[in-house]
Amino acid sequence: MHSGYNGMAGEFGHVSIDPSGPLCQCGQKGCWEMVASSRAAIRSFNEASRRKVKDIYELLQLSEEGDENAIEALTEQARALGRGLRLITASISPELILVVGDITASWDRFGPVVAQELAASMLAGPPPLLRAAGDAELARLSGSAAMLMQRHASYHRSTHDASRRA
Repeated sequence: MHSGYNGMAGEFGHVSIDPSGPLCQCGQKGCWEMVASSRAAIRSFNEASRRKVKDIYELLQLSEEGDENAIEALTEQARALGRGLRLITASISPELILVVGDITASWDRFGPVVAQELAASMLAGPPPLLRAAGDAELARLSGSAAMLMQRHASYHRSTHDASRRA
């Protein structure tokens, strides 16, 4: 793991991919996480439809039932996910990208949209392999645990470095 300058590295979710997009908590407009998240799909659906959904599971169910607004909201989320993955690919050139999250529950439908968007403008060579990985809830827990371990290690490194300089 790499913590970067000031403990920040790999915050791709806060790179703006839509300058006219919604305001993010970081103060920018159109951050990747604001346009490619489950919240973005819910917001899009609720703005376009007379019916409102409370969570992503309800939205995914509506898409499975053929609701056009649900399908469009999730398709736009998938496109935004693919656009953001271009940043990852251009930055670190991975061979494989594992996608976790609620959208993977309908990966057969929306995975090809993500893949097409990712492949639309490769700088060189073929796009990386793109796969849905495991349980979204387990992935969140694993990511949280990894972040906690990274912060713990960074804290101990900084206190160790400070004591050596004293």
